This record gives sequence, structure tokens and C-alpha cells, in this order.
Amino acid sequence: MDKNAWEFLKSESEPHLTTGKPQGRGWEPLFNFLNQARGYVYLLDNSYSEIQFIPRSKISKQKTPDLQGNLNEDLVLLEVKTINRSKNEIKRMHLREAIEVQTELQGEFFTKLQETINTGKIQIDTFLKTVSKKCNIRIVFIVINFDDLLGEYKENYFKQIDNYLGENPAIGLEIVLFNQWTCFHKKVSLKNAIIVNEDF
Repeated sequence: MDKNAWEFLKSESEPHLTTGKPQGRGWEPLFNFLNQARGYVYLLDNSYSEIQFIPRSKISKQKTPDLQGNLNEDLVLLEVKTINRSKNEIKRMHLREAIEVQTELQGEFFTKLQETINTGKIQIDTFLKTVSKKCNIRIVFIVINFDDLLGEYKENYFKQIDNYLGENPAIGLEIVLFNQWTCFHKKVSLKNAIIVNEDF
């Protein structure tokens, strides 16, 4: 990460260090924001040039994508999204209740996934109306914190997500999923999305 990108990330993360924490979710808003660094590294690792964070829009309620870069003469836009643990899981953890981990993702998850993709697309499309460059690569980069904290069934979850994306393609978008390190960690491969397997 270059100096300008690092300074932007530090300055924009400061408000998340002082704002109130959502009940039971701790520093989740801060970690959500810092996931943008993973998007930056993804662009860097894939040889995109002139990578930079996009400042927040000054127009009320108008959100921008997080990052932009270039590939040859084309503008590349990337929006980082985080899907966090469900309200039921946060409540369970707060009350320290035991529960059997689900081996299958539920319908609520896929509703959230689709909403996340749709929101990312809107942010990118809205920003494109303000620039003159052509954009052939539009990326929604998604980090998922499953309710299965240890990641025991994560491989199966990603297969279900892959099947969903095959049946519900995100037209005009590249979907990138981040497989972050967990206790039960396996590299996975997908047919209908790009997967980034974290490797320590």
C-alpha cells in the first residue's frame, strides 16, 4: 500500500475508534472498514495500476465505491462489502447459549447476499455517472463472517453460494469472495465467482 493510500485508510478509520459499538458486535464497524485494505491488496496482486481509495461523496446519502484503479486504458471500480454474523448468532454469543451449528445456509443469508450485491452495483453505477472514463471492470468484493465461527462448514457454505450465483448471475459485475483464515481452514475453488483464499 502506497503512502497516500495508507494515510487515507488511517484518517478514515479514526471515527470508528470513537463511535459507540453496536450491542454485542464490538469493533465490527472498524473491521468492516479495514476490509477495504483487502480490496486494495486484491487489485495490487492482480496488476491493476494507479490504485486509490475513493473519498466519500459530499452529496447527502450518496455512497461511492471504495476503490478505483486502471487496467490499460480502462477504469476499474471496486466496492468492498462485509456480511457479518446474524442477529441470532450475536444474541446467542452474548447470552453464552449453546447451539448446534447449521450445515446449510438459510434463506435469510441468500437474501442478505443478494441485497449486498445489489447495493454494491448501485454504488458503482451512481459513481460512474460522475466520471468520463469507460469502466469495463466492476467488482464487488465480499468478506463473509459466517455464524460458524470456527469455519468447520465453510467449504460447504461456499459451494452453496457458488450454486446460488450460478442460478442468479450478477450481470455486469465480477463477484470476488474472500475466504479468510479460520480454525478449520481449507482453500476452496468456485465456478461462478472469484475466490481469494487467505494463506498464512
